[in-house]
Amino acid sequence: MSAGTQISMNPNLLTSRNYQLDGGGQFQRFLTPCPGVADAFVTSQANAQCSVDFSGQSTIRVNPSTVKAYRFLPYREGNNGAACTYTELDANAQLVLTGPLSGCFIYVAKLGARTILFHCNANGIANPALNAQAKIAKIDAVINQQFNGAATVARLVFDTNVAGLPALAGGARYTGYSGYLSFVAGCKPRAGISLKSRGWTGSLGADDWTFYVYGYNANGRILRQM
Repeated sequence: MSAGTQISMNPNLLTSRNYQLDGGGQFQRFLTPCPGVADAFVTSQANAQCSVDFSGQSTIRVNPSTVKAYRFLPYREGNNGAACTYTELDANAQLVLTGPLSGCFIYVAKLGARTILFHCNANGIANPALNAQAKIAKIDAVINQQFNGAATVARLVFDTNVAGLPALAGGARYTGYSGYLSFVAGCKPRAGISLKSRGWTGSLGADDWTFYVYGYNANGRILRQM
């Protein structure tokens, strides 16, 4: 069974090791500029396959594939400002990964039945408040340009205490990962999953996405629902 299938069925498997995520570079060629927004890029719907390398540090490797129901969202470096990548998750996708994260913001937006994942980087801005404001402004610009009326339903930020994070209405909230190297896994929960002697079993009927942030450092690991 592939790593992607196991993660999509049971994200808690991530807590068994200090995983790292590898594969962003080879997916850069799938990024194309977002019309009307500078330093914003959208991915084509390139399928991916996931495998785990346990030699040395545990690494989830993501490679392009034409047959898997997994997606991968790479990031673009924001050297002088914020740079944003995003992808709209198609109906056939069962798992999406993005990372690595060491300060980036991840947003999930909904527009009706459509789900869009954003990854924003602003490493060139040292001031934490200005850094946060630049990333939020870039994501908002893409949403306003490409997905007018979409609402963000999950927000992952590095530090929830930093100045510059706007207040959120209703039950919305920010999830933080300060102090951890991280990545995000999104999957469609599958009903009736059980671990039997011969492997995982489950149904494939779920339509709604659930997103998790997995982080690790010298002191431990976290797996939080966004």
